Amino acid sequence: MFTPDTPNFQSLMLMLDAAHMGWWKADFQAGELHVSEYIAKLLGLDGDKVRIGQLTHLVREDYRMPIHNEFMALKVDSKFDRTFPIELPEGEVWLHAQLVGRQTDPATGTHLFGYMQRVPVHDRREAEILTLENNYHTVVKENKHMDVLLDHLPIGYFRIRLLYDSDGRAIDYLFLSVNRAAQQIVGIEPDAYIGKT
Repeated sequence: MFTPDTPNFQSLMLMLDAAHMGWWKADFQAGELHVSEYIAKLLGLDGDKVRIGQLTHLVREDYRMPIHNEFMALKVDSKFDRTFPIELPEGEVWLHAQLVGRQTDPATGTHLFGYMQRVPVHDRREAEILTLENNYHTVVKENKHMDVLLDHLPIGYFRIRLLYDSDGRAIDYLFLSVNRAAQQIVGIEPDAYIGKT
């Protein structure tokens, strides 16, 4: 096992630094986030420990609340895999952070482990592409949550997509989803309508 005093540990830390990568550990019971030396230097921290949520102000404003909320949801959720910009004195830096594992102990609570890596962005165009990709994945995730909610509504709900001809006239429609209540009211199964016009 690696310990801070062993040569293998030092070699591992050098390799992570060369890859512009570091580790993080979140302790929700203590409300603390521990980070590797690389991450502490990158973020301009005085030490390797901060309060959970203390780094939120570094995240670019349009990403701030979604990143904060998704990270705080890790108390019960098990997925965090995001790329986002942070604002540092030397300029904007993109990071990729991912949850790798979780340990739960009745005495010490839940500890989460992950890594954070600096994403090389050479120009504004690359940064805008990253923003678009992240926005797309956020919308997809929100739509999945909305589908679950709509599926359990006590009223019938149909979601359709209109199909248009080359002149822009609606000529047909495609069922995208029908919630449980609507299935019971109409008396059909999902296979009978999903993906059919």
